[in-house]
Amino acid sequence: MRNPTPILLALLLGLIPNMAQAQRLEPGARVRIRPPCERDAACDPIIGQFRSIQGDTVMLLTADGQTRSHVLTRSTRFDLSHGERGRWPEGLGLGFAGGLVMGFLAKSRCEGPGDDSICGIYYLVTVPPGLLLGGIVGAHYKTELWLPARRMTVAVTPTPSGIGLGMRLAF
Repeated sequence: MRNPTPILLALLLGLIPNMAQAQRLEPGARVRIRPPCERDAACDPIIGQFRSIQGDTVMLLTADGQTRSHVLTRSTRFDLSHGERGRWPEGLGLGFAGGLVMGFLAKSRCEGPGDDSICGIYYLVTVPPGLLLGGIVGAHYKTELWLPARRMTVAVTPTPSGIGLGMRLAF
């Protein structure tokens, strides 16, 4: 039986350029860096436009027009913006809950046992408008969607038996 190492190595070396191309960040992309928080240091994220990456250092153009460099460590979060999204599911949930509460309050105002027929429709009057209002408010409330940027590291290191090839792909 033949040794599969050369075949696997050739396959891996053939895939590395394709994977690196898929991981490439375009200059101008909106990125966020969240450095590790230390007890006395500020933990505010740094948001800017991606300029370049060299080794473990990322160059960003921040909102104030300064180009800043940041070293990426294992505990640094490096996120890529995927645009804005509406919060309509949360709005629907809150509108539904608000409609139920309003229906419960309206039904509690019913006095006698003979009012059951009309008291049951209070939920039909309060829940649908609550859903509609919550959905509209949630659709207009936008937040930026941040997902981790994938980083790939390829290293060639000497070993006692020859040369070792290592690859790390972070999602």
